[in-house]
Amino acid sequence: MNNTEFVDKLKYIAKLDTIYVNGCFGAPMTEANKKRYMNNTAYNRQPDRSYRIASSMSTTYGFDCCGLIKSVLWGFKADGTMYGGAIYCSNGVPDLGEDAIIQRCKTSTNFNLLDIPGAVVYIPGHIGVYIGNGLVVESSPKWFDGVQITACLNKGSISGYNGRKWSKWGLLPYITYEDTEMVKKINVLCNGKKIEVDAIEKEGTNYIRLRDFDDKLGIVKVSYDSALKLPVIKSEA
Repeated sequence: MNNTEFVDKLKYIAKLDTIYVNGCFGAPMTEANKKRYMNNTAYNRQPDRSYRIASSMSTTYGFDCCGLIKSVLWGFKADGTMYGGAIYCSNGVPDLGEDAIIQRCKTSTNFNLLDIPGAVVYIPGHIGVYIGNGLVVESSPKWFDGVQITACLNKGSISGYNGRKWSKWGLLPYITYEDTEMVKKINVLCNGKKIEVDAIEKEGTNYIRLRDFDDKLGIVKVSYDSALKLPVIKSEA
């Protein structure tokens, strides 16, 4: 699945009738599923949450935050079957919580660099997906209680949208991101001194921009120190 397909499916789910259900990844709220999920976790057994689940319709689909992501990767189709068509742990995607998901991603805390639809956004205990234009799809009991589109406040508030700030973002290993580059920090040796610079990672290779270095370096020579496992930059000015 590529990132465009991923985002399109998330936007589609955001238009459905949904509810936040802890531990759920797209199950319709049939009577049998209500009884099951009202008792499967301590969170769902809370009176207010149990009441919300019990009051939902059979055409309402349940998701928690990481369950929303997994449901799409597992093939959710909103077909009314047990998990809305999602097949548990299919497509090489394991059953992971939000904290484990972000640990498997290439991450950054620089939200100025976030311009990749389909990247996940994360705070401890919660995860969503950036869909572009400063917006995120997330499943949360907050606000509209279910799958909803919110503003990524790291990039600014947006009129008409609730929003939150996130602590980091990352690229899922289960998604093919088309025409994207990941900027990260790496160490290089510059005239014998180790310094940290921005590098663009593309197809497993780190690229650094020599123009980012001080103009006083003049003509530079780039090599690689295999012992230190670091790029080496020397001025020949």
